[in-house]
Formats: sequence, C-alpha cells, structure tokens
Amino acid sequence: MADTHQWQVAIIDRRLPDMDGVMLCHEFHLRTKHLILLTGEDESRDTIEGLELGADDYVTKPFQPMELLARVRAATRSVERPIWAEVFISYAREDTSAAMVIYDGLLQAGFRPWLDKHSLQAGEEWRSAIAGRIQTTDAVVVCLSKSANEKGGYLQEEHRLILKKGEQFPPGKQFVVPVRLDGCNIPQAFEKYHCVDYADPNLLQRIIASLRRG
Repeated sequence: MADTHQWQVAIIDRRLPDMDGVMLCHEFHLRTKHLILLTGEDESRDTIEGLELGADDYVTKPFQPMELLARVRAATRSVERPIWAEVFISYAREDTSAAMVIYDGLLQAGFRPWLDKHSLQAGEEWRSAIAGRIQTTDAVVVCLSKSANEKGGYLQEEHRLILKKGEQFPPGKQFVVPVRLDGCNIPQAFEKYHCVDYADPNLLQRIIASLRRG
C-alpha cells in the first residue's frame, strides 16, 4: 500500500468485496495504533488469524452501533498516551532476524526502536550515525550471542560506547537491557546486568517492562 499515513484507529471488515480483510490486518498493524476487526458469528478461525496478524480487538456482527463507538473511544483513550522512549538495538549481522523480532515488538508497543537496517538513511555515514544515536537514545537493547562474542570490528566499539553511556546513569535507572539469543557466555562487561533469554515466551513483555521502569 502506497499510503504511509499513521492511523490512530482503523476498523476493518473481515468480508470486503475485493479482498480479504484479515490480510489487511497484516498491512495495517505497523502503522495503526489500534486495529479493530469486524467479523461474523461463524468466523472464529478468521478472528484468531486476524488477531495474530495484528488486530487489537474484534466486534462480532451483528452489533449495536453504540458498542462499536464505545470500543473506538476506548481505543482512542489508549493511543492518546505519550509515545515511549527511543530504543537503540545493538546486534551482530548474523542475528538480524532476532533483532527484527525485537524491533517489531517494540514498535507495536509504542516505542521508537532504532535499528540500522531500518533507520539509517541512504548515503549516511553509518559509524558516526550509530555513535551519535547511542549518545541520544533513551535505552539500548543489546543482543548477545555466540556470533556477537566472536565478532571483532565495530560491534565491540559499539558495546564500549553503550557501556560508557550506561555509566552516566544513576543506580536503578534502566539504560542497558541485554538479551541472550543463544547459550553464549555473557561478556564480563555485561555481567552486572540481568539478561533476558530470547527463548523466554514472555520475551517482549519482559523487555518492555524493563524499559518502562527506566
């Protein structure tokens, strides 16, 4: 879809004349703060699929107009809350897929994640852009893995910049949130921080809870 407008609330009917409304959920969920799916009484399977693809709520037809209006008002109250912090995501190239899962989860939760794959502009000098972003970001998610531990070059410099910035925060202030992607050893510099395991079924909830405490 060419339209890049950011919607506060979107209502999608499951049965559209020219396309499947459930599939629209996938296209809308990253640029809509609250997505409501309209379904029929016998469409429970489609309702589940729609929720898994990004819908936040559903209303079963037939329904009273006041019910839908009440749900829209409730959604509007929730999206009027201020956007949460900017979060820099540090990762090794071999761990891109895991970093993308974290990026998408934070984006849907209302944070402003910064991932070089998405956030760097064409022609931008990436080293200075990353170093500058670490200095201005509100928090950092550090993806730790066997690949990251073995990697030399700029990733280690990136870790040094993150740790140095973290030293500026008072005790109890959350800046560094390490995520262990596999069975790697935790680098000594990050041992003082409690790690979240990527395999944890509540991974995103734990990351988000840590960031909100910060």
